[in-house]
Amino acid sequence: MRRLLVYIYQRWFLVLFSRFFFKKYEFLLKQKNPNDFSITEIAQSQSLKYIGNNVIRINSCTDYFPILLGGSPLPFRKRKEADFFYIYGSGIDLFKYILLRDSFRFNIPRVFIEDGFLRSVDLPYAEPGVSMLLDDVSIYYDARSPSRLELMLNSNQVPSVVELERAKNVMSRIRELKITKYNLAPIYVPSIGSRKRKKILVIDQAYQDFSIPFGLASDESFQEMLEAAKNEHPDKDIIVKTHPEAFRGGRKGYFTSLKKDKNIIPFTDPICPYSLIEIVDEVYCVTTQMGFEALMCGKKVHCFGMPFYGGWGVTEDRINCPRRIRKRSVEEIFHFAYIVYSRYMNPKTGYRCEIEEVIDYLAEIRA
Repeated sequence: MRRLLVYIYQRWFLVLFSRFFFKKYEFLLKQKNPNDFSITEIAQSQSLKYIGNNVIRINSCTDYFPILLGGSPLPFRKRKEADFFYIYGSGIDLFKYILLRDSFRFNIPRVFIEDGFLRSVDLPYAEPGVSMLLDDVSIYYDARSPSRLELMLNSNQVPSVVELERAKNVMSRIRELKITKYNLAPIYVPSIGSRKRKKILVIDQAYQDFSIPFGLASDESFQEMLEAAKNEHPDKDIIVKTHPEAFRGGRKGYFTSLKKDKNIIPFTDPICPYSLIEIVDEVYCVTTQMGFEALMCGKKVHCFGMPFYGGWGVTEDRINCPRRIRKRSVEEIFHFAYIVYSRYMNPKTGYRCEIEEVIDYLAEIRA
């Protein structure tokens, strides 16, 4: 009984309480001047004091935060002494409400942090991540308002020839080693459908994941996506890939219970994303990172949401974001998202490192 009461308190009361009070600050949060300070200044700082809701409650999945962030954590009671408030994840709870409130009250800058695009071998609840994304404006997958990543992509910044060459080489290395966000799934060539029919990939996502409404999509977007794939490719096999957490008993997806029908082929087995991408001609997605990995493989990608890589001229967008006016290449998006916007660490050395080192580390650990 006591455990039940604790569970209700942690999971329901705090969430409902914080959501009620958070509404009065959401407008202020969205209206904050994105040029108040630069994410570059944060990235270059190595002796900061910070506080964040998951940093306070250190667990096995956040062990690398101090190294990735640079600086030292503070007890929650000393939050007024912090240089920055680091706020992890997109969910809302009482700790985040207090940090957001106090960031305005004490004029302390806040930085939103999320798991990186190349995170770990295992899934989030089993292994700490080796990469992290920092944004002083908003979360990168929240297309409702600009993020620091969007501002960089929308700016007049043009990567140099050397930077673009590096992006191409790193992308090639990722494809070669088939490194993705989670690297637990096996790598093999699947035998799906008819050998004589071309194939289309439809990608599922975790049910009611924050990235879906933040990406200007909805639950209905997934059914619209599937219907579009069926109608536009009646003579091809439609492979529907379920979310990777579903096969481990984690969060279900929108197509978890989908049945095989005509040319619709649900694919529920664990598999490396690149193993599927390589056998298809086109990809249909909502906001998943796998859509960008398909772009890295040269595939045509249809987006039914507005992910970080949507709206820049490299995807077939079914919705639009009027703010995104620049045209970018896949290499440019990769440069800004995976190299400039991300930070990495090597658990072997315990120090920050570059993306190339993390790719080799993940490939070695996975093997």
